[in-house]
Amino acid sequence: MYNLSSRKIIILFSLLLVVAIQCVAQNPFANTDKNMPDYEERNLHYGFSVGLNNSRFAIRHSDYFINNRDEILSVTPVPTTSFTLGFILNMHLNDIFDLRALPNVGFYNRDMLYEFVNEDKLTSESPLRQLESTVIELPLLFKYKSYRHKNFRVYVVGGIKPGIEVNNKRKQDRETILRVKSGDLSVEYGVGLDIYNPMFKFSPEIRFSHGLPNQLVPDANVFAESLSRISTHTITLFFHFE
Repeated sequence: MYNLSSRKIIILFSLLLVVAIQCVAQNPFANTDKNMPDYEERNLHYGFSVGLNNSRFAIRHSDYFINNRDEILSVTPVPTTSFTLGFILNMHLNDIFDLRALPNVGFYNRDMLYEFVNEDKLTSESPLRQLESTVIELPLLFKYKSYRHKNFRVYVVGGIKPGIEVNNKRKQDRETILRVKSGDLSVEYGVGLDIYNPMFKFSPEIRFSHGLPNQLVPDANVFAESLSRISTHTITLFFHFE
């Protein structure tokens, strides 16, 4: 499972490089003239972004799991691919710092794979517990930029990301599902490239997100009792247009 996740991370980095190379081929680096030379003179910039993410739960097993190994063999987070859509509000602070608000909607499908000694313990045809969620998120990030070289600059970002799930199904059978809380708060950091085109700025960015609070809802079933902690972990390849 984790080898699969590593492969997906490599694919995300490869996509980032391919997009950057394609933009370079359209001459932003080779051009001796600056595209949008007055871009930094405006204090506010707007745009939109799309993102492809690889997401999974980070878990901690409980004492129940350790003491009942004759009943339950393993609980494994399964990385899945999903996407986000959002808007950009960028405030120019000075030559090297920006403050960014990036409201978006994330569509996640994080899975957990349970393996029991007696397969009759499973209450459905699949050993997977699938947790689909639609989350409204508001990343607030500081952006630290290199000085612009012609039509190119690199940057790093860091900050926090609160989120709230909008399709939480509270009325499901609590004996057969694994539930997580609707609110989350993550630490985010990443790196990206600003590429200035004649009409807009294009920025591929890869960002890492680590959830801070315990998301586990402690229902009285084997799926929840086998765990003491669940938190979110996401790697996202963003394409920003400003």
